[in-house]
Order: sequence, then C-alpha cells, then structure tokens
Amino acid sequence: MRPNRRKERRSSKGQSAEQRDGSTALIEVMRAWENLTDMERLAWRTHGKTQRRHGINCFKSVNLLRLRRGEELARVPPRPKPYDSNQVLKGLEIRNHAGQLTLKLHFHRVPTTPRTVWGAFPSNRGLERPDKCPRLGWLPALKDLVIEITVLYYQKYAQRIWNSKEPLAGKRIFIRLRQETDDQTKFYEEVAAIIPEPEPPPKSRKSPIPFEAPS
Repeated sequence: MRPNRRKERRSSKGQSAEQRDGSTALIEVMRAWENLTDMERLAWRTHGKTQRRHGINCFKSVNLLRLRRGEELARVPPRPKPYDSNQVLKGLEIRNHAGQLTLKLHFHRVPTTPRTVWGAFPSNRGLERPDKCPRLGWLPALKDLVIEITVLYYQKYAQRIWNSKEPLAGKRIFIRLRQETDDQTKFYEEVAAIIPEPEPPPKSRKSPIPFEAPS
C-alpha cells in the first residue's frame, strides 16, 4: 500500500514552529543515543530501573530539557542537583493602558538556575487556582529585580484577549515560575494580581504592546 504523500505534506505544514522544533530536537537526541557506548547505555538503563522507566526514556527526558536550555547533552545520567527552595518571586504588577496590559514580575533576588514562565488566561476574581496555566517560555535574563513579561504573555494570549467580549478589569492573572532541572521537578512559585481599571494613555505615549493586534 502506497503512503498518502499529499496527506503527509499537509500534516507537516500544519505543525507549529514549536512542534517542528520539538521534532528536530527528538531526532538529535535519538541520534545521540545511538552514538553512546554500551557502557553508557547500561548506565542509563540502570538509572531507569530506579524510576521504573526504560533507560532510553530517561535519556530522552533529560536531554530534551538540556537542548531547550542550550546545554550540552548528557552521555551518562547526571548527578541530581539540589532544588533551590528559597523563594525568588515577590509579586506581579499589572498595568491596564486603555485595555492593553503590561505585566512585570518583581523578584526578591536574581534566580541562579534556569526557570520557565507559565501563565493563565485572565480568570474570575474569586478563583483560587487557574484551570490551566500553560508554559509561556523561558524567563529572560534579569538585569535587576524587575522584568517585563508582556511579550511572553501576549505571544500566548493575544488572539484570545482581542477576541474577548468581557472587560478585563477585575479579572485575575496567575503567573508561575518553575525551576528547570534534569529530573523535571514539578515545584513552582505562583503569584497573582487583579487587572486594574483602564488608565488613559498620554497622547504622546506609544502603545505598550510591542506588536499590533491580531487581524
């Protein structure tokens, strides 16, 4: 039976940039697995038994994360790094410029390990926890104890925000910060803030959103 080339082409074109990057990364990791020595593969298989997983799955999970962080692939299971339990997040600041939001994270100190930012779509004020809080991207390098994450947030939610029929003022936004380690820790810090009432922007001020609204 011949494969449906037309269907394959449509499927490939339908992938997002993130999906294509993920496929490329997986190919690179699997090639690295094939290039390991027998002793290195044995080390991963032994390590996998401690987690009730196959060695190749441990190798993939560790090294896909390392590729995301721009680090060198691990040929043997890395030693576990202690989790940094000292809180770094201080709070979330939201400004509402005539319906266009800006978001800034405030920190107690500069994180010393790679972290990712996760964020929820504006939810009802009384909600204690968001139903969904997807990954927005890597935390940019900090120059001081305040960093703006408006671009990260709008890259995920711009279309939904502009299509929303409800006013944003009074809604709550949850932001999470997760430390990325080789063992895929699920611990995270969470901050939240209420979207204030719109403040009219000065006539001379440009839009705080660094790109145009979706069409």
